[in-house]
Amino acid sequence: MTQARAGVVAPARGAAYLAVGLLVVAITCGVVVAAFDGDRLFTGLLIGAALGVAAALALFARDAIWLTADGIVVSTPWSRQTTPWSTVLAARFAKDTDGRWSLTLDLSEPAGGELTLLAVPPVQREVANPYELRKRQQVKRILATLHEHGVPTTVLPEIGAALDQHWRVKL
Repeated sequence: MTQARAGVVAPARGAAYLAVGLLVVAITCGVVVAAFDGDRLFTGLLIGAALGVAAALALFARDAIWLTADGIVVSTPWSRQTTPWSTVLAARFAKDTDGRWSLTLDLSEPAGGELTLLAVPPVQREVANPYELRKRQQVKRILATLHEHGVPTTVLPEIGAALDQHWRVKL
């Protein structure tokens, strides 16, 4: 059984996670400066930056979508919800409104529901950097998992051709 990690962090949630990180920096810096009468401003900023980055990364790491044998697990820092495979009607790899390519599931519950698993910039060349390599591996794992569960997948011809030609992803 293939297990795949997917997920697109919504811009509003991403901004909130970054705001939490900045808040941690400010509070930590304020506490250190208050405790040492302003002589440790740089130390406070350094410790605050380390804790702020750690807090933001922890929030981003917890925000994910997992395709497992039991279903699709959508987790955020404050909740976790499992959608059974029986509610997945189909998947589609199409152009998004902002020009990116998105792999989206159509769900029967809630009625007309959609779940975006992945969004990637259009593929125009061979894998050239670690980001593209990770995205290619992610696309392969997600498509393999969908295939294992018998989810019909529709791919725009131009997307299918580019994935096959440049990333060697067979659909």
